[in-house]
Amino acid sequence: FFCAMATNIVNRTAQASKRAVIQSISAKDSQRMLLYKDNDVVAINKPAGIAVHAGPGLTQELTSYLPLWQYEAQSPPSIAHRLDKDTSGVLLLSRTAEAATRLRHLFENKMILKNYCAITVNVPEKVEGSIEVPLAVKDLSTHQSNSHGMHRVILRTDKVDMFSEALAGTTLPGGLQLAWTKYKILSSYGRRCSLLDLELVTGFKHQLRVHLADGLICPVLGDNKFAGPLLRKYPALKKKLQSLGPMGYTKGRMYLHAYQVQIMDYYGVQQPLTIMAPLPPYFVQALKSLGLQIPSKYRNRILSV
Repeated sequence: FFCAMATNIVNRTAQASKRAVIQSISAKDSQRMLLYKDNDVVAINKPAGIAVHAGPGLTQELTSYLPLWQYEAQSPPSIAHRLDKDTSGVLLLSRTAEAATRLRHLFENKMILKNYCAITVNVPEKVEGSIEVPLAVKDLSTHQSNSHGMHRVILRTDKVDMFSEALAGTTLPGGLQLAWTKYKILSSYGRRCSLLDLELVTGFKHQLRVHLADGLICPVLGDNKFAGPLLRKYPALKKKLQSLGPMGYTKGRMYLHAYQVQIMDYYGVQQPLTIMAPLPPYFVQALKSLGLQIPSKYRNRILSV
């Protein structure tokens, strides 16, 4: 009975998720998305389903909508960092060239801290920990296929000894990326799924998704790109996914949300500038459907701004 009820709830959640995919952004939408604004920075709550930059196969991208957040400035803002197309949450925009340079400097010196929430299939063995495994970009192009120009971010477990905190965030000769992610379990349902708090210490492309999938064997729910090989390699993981019902790896939402950005030393202010984005409604509904609880001390941080 419980499984049938959970499946029905999950079905409705997945269907609502597909209906909620962003098709365009109106002026009214842009105001709802606004989290913070001053003379130098605008922060928005990017919805899942829209890419930040243009790319192959993409019909729209956020750069097309930047004039919506221009306000009284002479030109539209520029994007200060990236979020994957299917990742939602805090995105910083620079309103001036000087602000763009300053934010770039702060990112490079790890003075901007980014936290994410993720629903994962499977549960990490440790309650909290650190993933310090380098990444690399693998070329998938072959002469026998139409995959020319395609790449995939992979975990380099054979290069773990190359990592050091002092060099974290740098790319070594040969393209080895010294990536660093911290995680903490906020809630879990048996050994099937979990809600994680993630700190993105370094910011390489697909870092969180690869570290969770290939590093912890806890892929983000809805992450079709990095789950496939794991499901073929680990039959037990596939069973856990199947136990979650149709909300698993179907086309729809990926449950990864950038809920907080902290800018340290923001123009000499002693306290960091903290910007938070509440969880999307479909994310909250998924937590309820999966029996995952948000700890009380986190509720004000990720359920409302």
